[in-house]
Amino acid sequence: PNMDSGRYVVAENQSHSIAIEASNDHLSKSGIVAGDMCIINLADRKLEDGAVMLIQLLKSGQVRLLRAMAGIDDWVYGVDDPRLGTVTSEEAVVLGKLSELRRREIK
Repeated sequence: PNMDSGRYVVAENQSHSIAIEASNDHLSKSGIVAGDMCIINLADRKLEDGAVMLIQLLKSGQVRLLRAMAGIDDWVYGVDDPRLGTVTSEEAVVLGKLSELRRREIK
């Protein structure tokens, strides 16, 4: 469903994009920390090793920001902490790729 949070972001790319606020520090090695605004290009689903992707988990239907990693046989997706595990391509649908990162306001 469409939602209006009342907050708007202007992005540089000329594509279908959405902004998602990072809810945790699981991708801090990629520079993403809680509160950062992640601009996701929904038209770009090309996988690159290390790229941050918007992924929908098929089993639960949850949507997560995960890092794409080239596995031995296929792509896997995960976060910085290997204890949290990975998700295989068969368990996920790629919805888009991170195209811009906006830092949260430092107070």
